[in-house]
Amino acid sequence: MEKVQIIGNVGEMNERKGEKFLNTGTRVFEFSVAVAQGKDKDGNPRPAKWYDCKIWGDVLEGVRPYITKGKKLFVEGTPSARAYDKNGEPVGVLEVNVKYIELLGGGEDGDRAPAGSYNGGSTRRGAPESSDDIPF
Repeated sequence: MEKVQIIGNVGEMNERKGEKFLNTGTRVFEFSVAVAQGKDKDGNPRPAKWYDCKIWGDVLEGVRPYITKGKKLFVEGTPSARAYDKNGEPVGVLEVNVKYIELLGGGEDGDRAPAGSYNGGSTRRGAPESSDDIPF
């Protein structure tokens, strides 16, 4: 199983981003998250790494109103990558199919999102208490 966990800030919304409905009626919300990469040896900030994120169905319900530009989020999900041509140059995109999201607060307007996490009703468990709890 592949899983990615990132902490970053929501990017600007544009015509490609936002809430959409598929032909099946399934609701999906797309947004980008920028992850800071620290500073180089001279103290200059490195460019942020961007991830395109998609939230589906139940996970989307409780969190959608709080995903706005600048909000800090913890996102966990399955990673994928795709490529396309932009003006004749290949461009790579990192994507996350979000399974779990936690609002960390902050944002462009200075208000804070309510504390909480949303995972579509599934239970998130910690590490097993003993090796007897591991199923393999």
